[in-house]
Formats: sequence, C-alpha cells, structure tokens
Amino acid sequence: MKRFVLIIFVLSLITLSCNKEFDPSGLEQEISGLEQEVETLKDDINKLQSVISLQAAHSSRKQIMSATATAIDGTNYLVIIFLDNTTVHLPASVVKSLLMDEETGEYKIELSDGQVLVFNSKEKIYPAGISLLTQSLTYVRGAEVMFEFRVNPSNVIFNYDITSADCSISLDRIGDAKTYSYVNAPENYSLVKIEPSTDENRNIKEGQYRAYVRDKAYTEGYKDAVALVLSFSDPNGERVNLSSSVLSLERKKSTNLPVVVIRTENEKKIVDKETWINGKMMVSGPDMHPEYEGNITIRGRGNYTWISPPKKPYAIKLDTEESLLGMPAHKRWVLLANYLDRTLIRNHIAFEIARRTGLEWTPRGQFVELMLNNVHLGNYYLCEQIKIDENRVNIAKMTPFDLDDEAITGGYLMEMDNSYDEINKFRSEVWDFPVMFKEPEEDVLQPAQFEYMQNYINRIEYLLYKDERFPENREYTSMLDEISFIDGWLVMELTGNTEPSIPRSCYFYKDRNGLLKAGPMWDFDYSTFKENNDFNCIGSLWYDGLFADPVFVNKAKERWTLLKPCFEEVIPLIEACGDMLLDSEILDTRIWDPKDATPPNGDEALPYKEACKLMRDNYERRIKTLDRLIRLL
Repeated sequence: MKRFVLIIFVLSLITLSCNKEFDPSGLEQEISGLEQEVETLKDDINKLQSVISLQAAHSSRKQIMSATATAIDGTNYLVIIFLDNTTVHLPASVVKSLLMDEETGEYKIELSDGQVLVFNSKEKIYPAGISLLTQSLTYVRGAEVMFEFRVNPSNVIFNYDITSADCSISLDRIGDAKTYSYVNAPENYSLVKIEPSTDENRNIKEGQYRAYVRDKAYTEGYKDAVALVLSFSDPNGERVNLSSSVLSLERKKSTNLPVVVIRTENEKKIVDKETWINGKMMVSGPDMHPEYEGNITIRGRGNYTWISPPKKPYAIKLDTEESLLGMPAHKRWVLLANYLDRTLIRNHIAFEIARRTGLEWTPRGQFVELMLNNVHLGNYYLCEQIKIDENRVNIAKMTPFDLDDEAITGGYLMEMDNSYDEINKFRSEVWDFPVMFKEPEEDVLQPAQFEYMQNYINRIEYLLYKDERFPENREYTSMLDEISFIDGWLVMELTGNTEPSIPRSCYFYKDRNGLLKAGPMWDFDYSTFKENNDFNCIGSLWYDGLFADPVFVNKAKERWTLLKPCFEEVIPLIEACGDMLLDSEILDTRIWDPKDATPPNGDEALPYKEACKLMRDNYERRIKTLDRLIRLL
C-alpha cells in the first residue's frame, strides 16, 4: 500500500508539471528537480524495505547474533546478522539508538520514527559445555577442512561470526604458550567460517555447528593439537573460557602440486554418474596461477573406471565459465583418477604426443591433490572435458533451428564407444559400429540432424567397403579428412592404445561444410606404453579400409617421416614428469595400493621410478619399431 502511495505521488508531480504553462527556460530545472525527488523516493523505499525486513524478523522471533556498524559505498548501515544467518542492512539514518545488554544478550533497537524493537528478550542462558563431534583431520597444503561441534545447552545464543570483533569462538593451539592470553592462536591455519549444521533437508540442527579451518600453506607439514574455546561473561561479569576436547590436525608433506578442495552440500556422497550434486570447490595453485573458489555441481564419470576401481573419476560443472590453473575458461571439467596407471602420467604423455601432430585440439590438464569432503583422495588429473567451444573443439555450435542445407552439415561431436550409453546413438550400417552423439546434446538434436549424420557415417563406410571401384576413385576423401585420421592413428600406435579395436573412447567431429576429422584423443590410462613389436590398431575402426588405399599409405609414410622428430621430443618428458610426481605418488600409494589394480598393466609391483623408466624405454623402443614397420607398408 505504501509503495502504491509513493507511485501516485510521483504521478501527481508529473501531472502538476504538465499543467503549468510551458516555459522552455525552466524545463531543464524542473526535470532536474523531479529527478532529485525520484532519487529521494528510491532512498525512502530502500529505508522502508529494510524496516519491514526488521519488523518481519522481530515478528518471527529471530535471534540476533551480531549487530555491526558498517559503511557500504559511502552510506552507513547497521548490519544485523541473525542466528539463522539471514542479514538485514538497516540504514543508519533510520536508527535512533541500539542498546545491547551483555548480561542477557538482549538487543533494543529504537528507530527514528519512535518504534522500539526488542530482540533476544529472554532470560540469559549461559553455555555449560562445548564438545567436538570430530576428533581428527588430515589434509594437504592449502586445503580447507571442516569439523563439527556441539554447544550445550542447545539453545545458547553466542556470537560465532568470526569476522566480528566480538566473536565468542576461537582455536587454541595446545603447546607452549606464546602470549599471556588464555588462547594461543595457531600460526599455520585459521578459522575461516562457522555455521549451524543442517540435515539433508537443510533443517538446522539445534546446538550443532560446523567450523571450517584453512591451512595457510606456510610450512612443509605439521602435526598439531588444538581445542575449540568458547568465551563469555558469567552472571557476575567474570570472563569464562570453556574448552573442548583435543582435535588432532595433520597437514601432510607438501607435494608442490595444486590443491583442489571440493565439499558437497551436507557432505552428500557421489554415488552415480547421473545425479548432479551441489557443492563448492576451491582450487589453489602455484603462484603463477590465480586461485578459484565458487559453486559447482559434481557427479561420477567414466565407464569401467567408475564401476570397478575404488578410486573414482568425477565430472564437474562450474556455475560460470572460469579459467582453472591457467587453462582457458569453461564450465565443464573432469578429474581423472588414473587408478589403473602405475605411473599416473600415461594420459598426460599421450596428450603431449597428440599435441605434436596436426590434430586441431587436445585436452589440457594439470596434476593436483584432491580433497573431497575432508578426505584426501590423492593424485588426480584436472582436465578439460571434450566439448564444442572456441577454446576446445572449435566448430559450429548447433541449435535446433540449424536445418537448412548448409546449417545441418555441422558441427557434430561424435564418439564410437561400445558402452553405447548416450541417448542419441545408432549402429553403423556396414561394420555395426556403436556411434553416439556427444553434441548436439539431446535437448538440441533434431531428427533431421540425427538422420544427416547417420547417413554421413554410413556413406563413408559404403565408399570404403562396398564400392567396387574403391580404392581407385578415392571418393571417400570428399567426406573424411585423411591427415587427421593418419595423425590419430600414429598417436594410437605410439602409445599402444588398443581401445579402437573395441571400440571405446574414439572421438570424431565434423564442422559446418567440413570433412569428418579424427579426434580429440582420449583415454590412455590402461594397457598403454607396453612393449609391442607389431601394429596394434591398423585393422581397427576404418583403418583396414584406409590402408587398402596406396595413396593413403604413402601419405601415412610421409607423415611419419615428418613427425618422428617431434615424437622423439617426448622421450625426456616422461622421466621429467615422473620426477615431478615423486612426492605425490608416495601419498597416493599410501591411499591406493597399485598392486590392487584390476585388470593389471604389468608394472604394478614396480617401484614408481622404475615404472616410469619402463614406460620411457618402451616408448623409445616403440618409435624404432614403428619406424621399421611403417617403412615396410
């Protein structure tokens, strides 16, 4: 009703202005006056809304936790934080006085219009005890961890806003006192937030709280014991400090890798690949990379790697496009577990090999330490997910309306994978290959677009295997990019990747008005970089048909001769990458025993450096073997 009156008032001013005799010289002055009046009305509305919010909190019998005078954008406010963490910003101009009784915890707020609102007006209840519900925490450099505690009785009101000078909670490091204060504040970590604990339905658990501690990354590692201290004044005005039992903190030795800390909402478990779970993520990297902290959703990912191994991979979706550890901004990322890889570096090295070819894009990644819901899960590979994007697979992003003769030609991101688990999929006509649409996704892809790409794949197979004039006419080259398929084949042969023979994790894409291209490369953690004296995928996918074409064979030979020096550049990178992960591998092996890997790679029982050396030696021998085999094609 008040808002309606204000609007009528503004309209009245405008009407009065319009009824006056027109005076060009005074028009600008009148407009300026009206603008000032509107700004004043906006300010009055803001004040009115804040007072209404305060009255609503009073009617709901909310309890004030803290009230602080703060300047925001040049305007003074009284910022009132309630026990349920809701906040009211009350302009100082509407507050006549604020009185807080330290004995009873009562707040009395008198407004400029004469209203007096009293909060926490009940008999003061004093804390009787504070108990920890978490006994120990183990974490890595820069991580933020959480522990829960309970204050008795459960209806005690106290200030747990750690940004407030009057906060009642603090950490006390047990050991040699360095000050004359009761509380010996820790140096290597600090409290960053305290909030009420909630259940799965977000209902507050009365008397129970969560405290968040963040490591300051000052030292290599430490073991500490701390207590949580609750300070208050008793009925006689004497200062009382209640201490909890001992909380054990262990910061593992630094591995010099970036740290990813993920906490799901209410520590909810990630149990499948379909359900996105809300959470928060913090990424702290080396000094050259900015830190990230924000809201995410997370779920499981992978096929065999999700179902069987205990160390799980994850898919992550950020709220907004962000750069992580120097990689180009995007919403979608993955955390690869590399559990089946004794060296932990096979995917990374395979991507390095791929980047030395003419393949247009290969995923970038960074090795990290992962903390999930207070648990250190060891070494992970934070990696770009294969998506259509200007910084990833840079092809046209299709819409449901791309249906004309040109627009319908792309872009498409496809995968051949025997899991056959996408919504939009088909089996190819000649070889019965499992072909799936990765993009456009199911809410975009139209039947006409589906049919176009299905016909395109089937036509390639027909030209390679059914056309009696093949390979003389080489008509398939009007649909398939030979160089990308040669480069993709070389990466598979160099790494010994046998997944094309299944097939599994074999990606292809087609831009608008473009040819079908091989890539991006993906999934090299299992059964790769082994000793092999023959081709391993020359008969996989369509390669038996392609290698039946003498022109294609000659191009493959030329490509090998050109790229071989580039492939040799990777040899020293294997050892260097392994050395970089020496400390991280030690921690990872304490969590996940590589000898438990099933199916085995054959190097699980080797010490880490020996496993990396074997990988290096096998790769170096593989270059020599392929040099001999390709020359004989």
